[in-house]
Amino acid sequence: MDNISLDKNPVVDEALRDILKDLDASPVRIYGKKLWVTDRDLCQHRLLISCRSWQAKHGLPCLLDEILTEEEKSRMPTKDGFQIRAYDRHGKPYNLRCKKFGRATYRLFAGWGSFLKDNGLGATKGDAAGGEHVMVELWAFRSPRLDLGVENQPCGQLGLVMNVISPTTSASSGNEEKEEEEK
Repeated sequence: MDNISLDKNPVVDEALRDILKDLDASPVRIYGKKLWVTDRDLCQHRLLISCRSWQAKHGLPCLLDEILTEEEKSRMPTKDGFQIRAYDRHGKPYNLRCKKFGRATYRLFAGWGSFLKDNGLGATKGDAAGGEHVMVELWAFRSPRLDLGVENQPCGQLGLVMNVISPTTSASSGNEEKEEEEK
């Protein structure tokens, strides 16, 4: 969708670059959204990904729909969906689960609450409008070297990088134009 490179993003730690190199992975940006208080609520511990909103804003299909294999899609209706290994920009791994609700909404859950806590993003029910403006970008890649996910996929298991953009990181992220576009 865009030509932004995660590899050239100055807020990404060298540890993550090394992990991606070891996985022979070249992540592509598939989604970005402002984290609302419901996304940051430690009691709900899930990230909702609305394909309908993405399509309305961008006039393009939801890229998450595009990168999932048929086998991964077939696991969506199950109670637990399927597992995905995700990394934050520091290279810390998280074991998430992905499930689809209805025809146009995905949910990342399980390790999402840990990701929020570790990155200082957690909110509670009593929090006002969610604190500072924070976005998350999802970058997807495939690697047969990943040890989590739906096995035997043609290009390997699906992995994600979850890159947080906040007022303290956006000045150096190189993604300011995309941030404005997705508000």
